Amino acid sequence: MKKTSIVAIGLVLFSTMLRADINIKSGWQLLGATQDINTSIFDSTCIDYVWKYDTTDINNLEWQIHVANAVNYNNSMTPITLLTKGEGYWVKGNSDCVIPLAETIAAPTSTLKKTGQTNSYDTNIYSDSDEWWNIITQASIVTDGSVKDDGSYQSGVTVSYTRDDVNGTVIDNVTNLMWQDDAVTSFLTWKAAETLCSGLVLDGYKDWRVPTRKELVSLIDYGHYYPSINPIFQHTGEDHHWTSTTLTGNTDRGWIVYFSDGHTNLDNKASGDGSFVRCVRTVE
Repeated sequence: MKKTSIVAIGLVLFSTMLRADINIKSGWQLLGATQDINTSIFDSTCIDYVWKYDTTDINNLEWQIHVANAVNYNNSMTPITLLTKGEGYWVKGNSDCVIPLAETIAAPTSTLKKTGQTNSYDTNIYSDSDEWWNIITQASIVTDGSVKDDGSYQSGVTVSYTRDDVNGTVIDNVTNLMWQDDAVTSFLTWKAAETLCSGLVLDGYKDWRVPTRKELVSLIDYGHYYPSINPIFQHTGEDHHWTSTTLTGNTDRGWIVYFSDGHTNLDNKASGDGSFVRCVRTVE
């Protein structure tokens, strides 16, 4: 079975409980704050002093102090009340001990992928006549950083796909979805698309379904056009695809996603033009 992987997985933070303790040794030691720390946690412990060098004002560099047990210190020094995550600081311990930090929750798992847009664009609109239908929109690439868009920010998780050429499937390693990619279907009604996917047996799996709008939109790659999808997908109709998402307030209409340019729209489930469908299943 030939499988092809494309692009490395970006950093994904898992939602979990983290516990960080501060291990203190007798004498001076340099530590780093793994989270924001209220210095009051050092009071009445094995620590005598907490020191840090304040560099926030380059014209007024100074040492700052927090006193945990000492009775005498230089009152002219600025007191410390907060150590910021990533900041280095010195402690003077009078013995060995462990100071527990409160449990913190890490950032939740993100499956919001990069959009695929790598350039920034400045839109210019002009017309050859006074008629509105002759208005022409032309985009120029901007490289000076003046335009802030997806091409500038590059936010999100780096895409990662694995293709199975034998069975015609693609796994999205970010969303844990397996996608059908063995052929392009004909235009189908919403019900026919649902029937096709629920009856599909592919790669040994029988739990295929029509994707939700959110799931299908996750495949849009704005770095490509006609079709607007990562090239690891080899069978893509360059037009609208059904989703399982129904329009709120009107169950006769369902959401569709255009893989020509990535926009979404609505169509009548039974009497519209019909749409392609790309079936999906969740990887357990």
